[in-house]
Amino acid sequence: MIDASSSSSGHDYQAPPLPPKLAAEAGNELPLYQYDQAVALVSLHSHDTVRVCGLSSDTDVSSLRAAIAASWPRGIDRVKEYTDAESPTPGVRMVKYKLHGMPWLAQGPDAVLARRLVAAIFRTLLALGWRLALTSDTSKREHDKDAWILLRAAPYAVADPRHVFAISFNRYDRLRVIDAPDDVPVLVRSVLDRVWSKGVAQVLDYQGALEYKLNGKPWYPLGTQETMASRWMIAQLLAHLKNYGYTVYASIDMRYNTNSDDESDIDSWIVVKDLPPTYGAY
Repeated sequence: MIDASSSSSGHDYQAPPLPPKLAAEAGNELPLYQYDQAVALVSLHSHDTVRVCGLSSDTDVSSLRAAIAASWPRGIDRVKEYTDAESPTPGVRMVKYKLHGMPWLAQGPDAVLARRLVAAIFRTLLALGWRLALTSDTSKREHDKDAWILLRAAPYAVADPRHVFAISFNRYDRLRVIDAPDDVPVLVRSVLDRVWSKGVAQVLDYQGALEYKLNGKPWYPLGTQETMASRWMIAQLLAHLKNYGYTVYASIDMRYNTNSDDESDIDSWIVVKDLPPTYGAY
């Protein structure tokens, strides 16, 4: 047992060894490192900031910076790397990217661009060998957003940039497919037609994304019937994507919400095609 009081008493303790079964299997499907030494964190802040902890490689840091600069048309305002003296995570490399514009408060055309930015970040991290383990909201502060926790894994560089794309749920009744392969809009429309009994009111191009305007208010449902119908539609969409080799890789809160914001508290999906299993996880 680890003495939970040891940190408060000022005594350091060593982490326990790997359990015998894991130690015996190390070198097969398990990595040769312990995950506490191979974990990274991406955290969105305010309306324009990305903070990253745990990327120790210069290649990783520069690749992420290049991906952000290439995918956010307004560009990067400044990059700050924290010293140990000023970092809240001493001994762990921490970098802040402050962007021009307001991607986390984006509305209209910028809302699509912000999802493209997030998809590009995830695409780059996958190629660098960082696999998402968890998105988590651990703050009660107003306007907070999810943090993304990543673990080391085999790099996965997609064959086509469109194999990492976004689906967003907008306003009260819109679903947008952003930069997906050609078969995805057909698949999405088939699910909506079959599962959402109120039907699709309109399909249009919205800043390069395909937008479905649904009848009713699935993202602001009234009563049990509409609430469960909208949630079942989302479950069916996830399942049908999986049937065709698409994994909903992340469901994230990336918005700086305001009381009057009609997109508040709606997650956006990042979807990956043909995502391989990692270390025996399916």
